Formats: sequence, C-alpha cells, structure tokens
Amino acid sequence: MKKILLFWAILLTTTLRLFSAEYKLNLRPEQWNINQKGYFLSEIRDVRTDKSIGKVMIQGNLMDASFPASITEDLYQLVKSSISLDTTSVPIIMEIQTFKLSVKGNAAKHQDILDFSIRFIRDIDGEIFELFKLNGKPQMNVQEIYRKLLKRTSLLP
Repeated sequence: MKKILLFWAILLTTTLRLFSAEYKLNLRPEQWNINQKGYFLSEIRDVRTDKSIGKVMIQGNLMDASFPASITEDLYQLVKSSISLDTTSVPIIMEIQTFKLSVKGNAAKHQDILDFSIRFIRDIDGEIFELFKLNGKPQMNVQEIYRKLLKRTSLLP
C-alpha cells in the first residue's frame, strides 16, 4: 500500500511541476534616440487587477510567462538603460493598466498577441493628473516551420 501511495505522490508532483513551468521574458535594452526634455520617468506602477503576464507558446507548448524580477522593475530598467534620464526636470509616473500575452492557434501556425494599456500621470500633492494614455493589441503571426528552417540554417540559436 505504501508503494502505491508513494508512486501516486511522485506521479502527481512530477505532473504538477511540468504544468507549473514558466517562461521568463528578458527585456533587452536598446538605444531609442529619444531626447527627453522637461520630464523624466520617476516610477512605474502596476495597477492591473490580474497580475499574471499571460501565456506564450514555446516549441508547441503553452507556458505561463513572467518577468525575472517584476513587470515594474524590469520595464523601469529597460527604460532607464534606453533613455538618458534627467532627474532635474519634472517627474512623471507610468501606470500599467493592462499587460497580457496570449496565443491563438496551434503549434504549427499561431498568433502571439499583446494586449496593453498604459497611462502617464503626474502626482502633485496627492492629486493625479493624466497626461496621456496608450493602448493597443499588436499581433504577430508565427509559423513553427520557419523557426525549424532557421535553426537548421544556423540563423537561430
């Protein structure tokens, strides 16, 4: 009886580990050539109600996506390394209202979708002033056969 219970315990924990795998999203800094004047990004706030990042498809398997640290910390590091921050000017705050990755389709041909909504605000003595808001839902078609071909020709790692 103990062997049967031990077998089921190992089987269940192995299965749970397989389904709990996460894919870490790493943001790479690049030079955006944005010359900011009069303001700087002082803080990024995450005001989303659903804190999950969403799903990505990796080699035909749907996986939960996450950031190595947190969405606010990783985005702030990206902005900080891509734009020169002038802290002597007016501070503005970026609020992440929606950020969700999703996949539509199958492993051979699918669409990666990012649903996002961010707004830029000023906090003056506890009163919030909205400067502007950006939102969108960009989609990218992905075909697995191209990835396999690129790997064979050494164009992908």
